[in-house]
Amino acid sequence: MHSAGGKSRSLAVTDSRGAARGLLDAPASYANWYASWLTVVVLCGAVAIICSIDRTAMSVAVLPMGLKYGWSDMVKGAVSSAFNLGHTITNFYGGYLASAYSPKLVLSLGVVVWSAFTMLTPPAAALGLWPLFLVRACMGLGEGVAYPTMQAIIKGWVPRERRSRSLSLMYSGHQIGSILSLLWSPLIIASAGVDLMFYVYGLAGFIWIALWHPLVSPDPPLLRDHLPAGFSPPKMSELPWRTILSNRVFWALMACHSTFGILYNTAISWMPRYYNYAFGLDVRSSSFLSVLPWVAMACGTNISGWVADYLINRKLLTTTRTRKLLQLAGSVGPAVCLLYLAWGSGGARQAAVAAVAGAAANATVVVDGVEAAAGVHHSGRRALSTVDTGGPSRLSDLASESPELRSAVVLMTMTMAFLGLQAGGFASTHQDIATRMASVLFGTTNAAASLAGSAFVFLVGVILDSTGSWSLVFQMIAACCLASCAAFLTLGTSEPQFD
Repeated sequence: MHSAGGKSRSLAVTDSRGAARGLLDAPASYANWYASWLTVVVLCGAVAIICSIDRTAMSVAVLPMGLKYGWSDMVKGAVSSAFNLGHTITNFYGGYLASAYSPKLVLSLGVVVWSAFTMLTPPAAALGLWPLFLVRACMGLGEGVAYPTMQAIIKGWVPRERRSRSLSLMYSGHQIGSILSLLWSPLIIASAGVDLMFYVYGLAGFIWIALWHPLVSPDPPLLRDHLPAGFSPPKMSELPWRTILSNRVFWALMACHSTFGILYNTAISWMPRYYNYAFGLDVRSSSFLSVLPWVAMACGTNISGWVADYLINRKLLTTTRTRKLLQLAGSVGPAVCLLYLAWGSGGARQAAVAAVAGAAANATVVVDGVEAAAGVHHSGRRALSTVDTGGPSRLSDLASESPELRSAVVLMTMTMAFLGLQAGGFASTHQDIATRMASVLFGTTNAAASLAGSAFVFLVGVILDSTGSWSLVFQMIAACCLASCAAFLTLGTSEPQFD
């Protein structure tokens, strides 16, 4: 890398103790250890974890909150969808802001917004559904800038030969956050209640901000050479939208990202409730089983990044063929698992069980509420709103007694493991086909993914309220996976398309 005026020098130097290695080539003003690409990637991974913890918490909290406030499945789906509505807006604008202004500052503002509104969730829920919808949408506004901005950060701070694995590490932070949230949230709810959980998670974002600002340089060193003298950020309307919207690779990315959003958002919002409704598991057991797919996805995501960099850097495959290979595995794998779950793993019978269990649960809640109001107590029966602390030993007994539960867990885990492979597929292609426009492209396709995910999460609630059919849900997602894969294989490429 070279900077204007010949005043650059390599940051790949060692300090007096020989500790600083592998740093970026950048201007001398950034010749400090905190400009290291690894430091930036680790901090981006950390904020992705926080982002996911805050987002996934509602999928656990909605079970006891639904019982407390008497929410139907449709209302639960609407609460989850409210987040995605705000998320969609700032995904679109976040990509533009990250390309036009400081991506470091844009990310910082996003973290402040979503952390603050995470902490406002409990009082909003107490006020009613509309205040809760508003707070969740505002939280989505904050989180919406995260991934488009981090795309710009990876492009501006991380060397090209390390970008696939860096993106994968960043993406896997989201799965790790889901894992931690699903493990911690039931414990916090059981010991201190739902409200404290939101306060603790919101506080984590402000702690991250205290580390982010002193450790990362204000501007991306690797993009400085791409800025002409006297550069001023373009207006949103001045971006080459006609060129973008007429580009076939863009539409292939749009199809893949939207499908990813449908599957990913459905898993975040409904997986604990799937185990709860289909197999009658309590909050903690449902959350514990929901951890396994996210562990598998985190592994698949990181494997995908390393495999992509290995194949490309060793010139074993072209970049385009590498992306298509990983996208093929990451799309067809989930489709096959979901179709088997729908057709060959008792999906139809699970739907009937879910409908009966849901009706029984609602009836029991009503009876318990009436009896509690009348002062009647049953020492031998636990209220449904109580969080069971059964744990893995109880789950082992359930799995041995229910082959269908064991099969569902394996298939869900495989689904998310395969989905993680898309990190080295379409999710890295934005970086291949554009320079400064990468964050704009990612923000646009991620906005579509949020919108599609939001609509589908709500649709799942409608389907379950009307039919109780998880089989139908799985078939619809599988069809989307296969269609988007065909689009990417036909239209996709990693050849540069934009500046």
